[in-house]
Amino acid sequence: RNSFTDCFVESSPLGVNCGKNDEGFVKKMKQGFEFYSNIGSKAMNIVSKDITLLDDFHAMAKVYWRFTYAKENREGKIDFHVIYFLTTMNNEVRVFAYIAGDEQKALREHGLMQEEELTQH
Repeated sequence: RNSFTDCFVESSPLGVNCGKNDEGFVKKMKQGFEFYSNIGSKAMNIVSKDITLLDDFHAMAKVYWRFTYAKENREGKIDFHVIYFLTTMNNEVRVFAYIAGDEQKALREHGLMQEEELTQH
């Protein structure tokens, strides 16, 4: 939660959403952790990152992630990236926007999520 500004923007294949860094956001993060645990999540690691300074107060970071899982005698990994837009406020770096790929498609392709689960996640 401390990594995000009070409000932020998310863009993904599901659309563009405005988020508020409040208790609802904390609840949604906890639900996300539970979801990933239920599908066999073992780790989410940063593989590498590319950072571009935009000006004295803003940067863009393309973070390459590796999601590892073990489910029903299968193990695997899914590599993906997220682009974060950052601002410095009070000498702290915070995310004010991010662009994510089609996470649900990748999870379905690896057999970790069924079509009917799309509306629940």
